[in-house]
Amino acid sequence: MRVGLTGATAGVCGQVSYPSIPCAGDWICKGVAADGALEIVEHLTDGKERCIDEGTMRVRVGEDGLEWSWQGAGVSATALLTRSR
Repeated sequence: MRVGLTGATAGVCGQVSYPSIPCAGDWICKGVAADGALEIVEHLTDGKERCIDEGTMRVRVGEDGLEWSWQGAGVSATALLTRSR
């Protein structure tokens, strides 16, 4: 998973790609929840036949990186995202 965040305001706030699948899309920020998590909807622009479109996510800054969770079409996933250079 590769993510490029461009902001946290409502609207398109980043791009994501899943090179091993492959799929890619935009992250659409919806706002910040009471617990500080950024709420996002993922809109796929490539690979819709291989990936679930319009999944919802929550991303929060944690001590070791970005705590990420995703749900869509009865499937869920979690990860700890760390910066790579």
